[in-house]
Order: sequence, then structure tokens, then C-alpha cells
Amino acid sequence: MDTRLQKDTSSTFVGNMSLPIHRWFRYSAGFSAEWAEETVSAYRSRTNSEIHVLDPFAGSGTTLLACDKLGVASYGYESHPLIYQIASCKLIWPSDAEEFLDTAHAILDRAQADTSDRGDYP
Repeated sequence: MDTRLQKDTSSTFVGNMSLPIHRWFRYSAGFSAEWAEETVSAYRSRTNSEIHVLDPFAGSGTTLLACDKLGVASYGYESHPLIYQIASCKLIWPSDAEEFLDTAHAILDRAQADTSDRGDYP
């Protein structure tokens, strides 16, 4: 039997490193996306009404992303310019799949139709 203590990482960013939208930037001051989602869900189910979440220290956007996933209105502020940009990028994840595919096909068509001389380009 393993008698080592297992460290609880539910309040840390460690678990987020396996989540696609979170893993591209490790934010040491961040916390678990799963915990944020569970907390917002639990609060919403207790109130049985529409809720709004204000995150005055939004960091890399974990709480705001959890709210988006759950369809909960959320607002966040982050004063650090770099972290603000990271959160902003992470929060634009909803996109129109058809528009994406149309754009991807247009790029592919243009590349396939390109007959320009590439010279010595590898």
C-alpha cells in the first residue's frame, strides 16, 4: 500500500496543463479550471436563477472560461498587460466552424493554384 501523501492540486494550475485551451501558457498564479467550473455550477444550482460573475483579478481567464463553458455571464479585469492579452486570446475561442472551414479551404485553394517560382526556397 502506498503511504505517501498525495498532494491536492485542485486549487493549482497543474491540472490545466492537460486542457487544450489552458495548456499553451502556464500561469503560476492560476488555479484549476475544473475547480472554477464546479464552483460556478454549484453556485448557479443553489440560486436557481441567472447569475453574473465578476472576477476582479482575472489572471489568465480561468474563471471567465469556465463561465463561458457553462453559459454564465462573466466580467473580468486584469491589470497586468501581458496576462490581460493572454486572457483575451483565450477568451476568443468560440468561433464559427463553417467560417473557419471556408477560410481554410480558400487558403488551400490559393496555395494549390500558386504557380510562382519559389527559387531556392526549401
